[in-house]
Amino acid sequence: MPGANSEGIDLQLFRTDHKKLKQSDDRSFYDGPVGAGSSRRATAGRPGSRAPRRPRRTTRPSSSAAPSRCG
Repeated sequence: MPGANSEGIDLQLFRTDHKKLKQSDDRSFYDGPVGAGSSRRATAGRPGSRAPRRPRRTTRPSSSAAPSRCG
């Protein structure tokens, strides 16, 4: 419906405790130096080409690696 409210999608630009928002408190924000070093390799591709497939696993994981969902 035109003009209807999404009723669940909100963009939060403030803290719920109303304290000042600081990037130094945000673990997802990295303000350190970021740069690219020299490299002998470069990533390249051709238009329309696909990435190579990963080789299939030849061994099965052990039964103790994951809990069974069967009761």
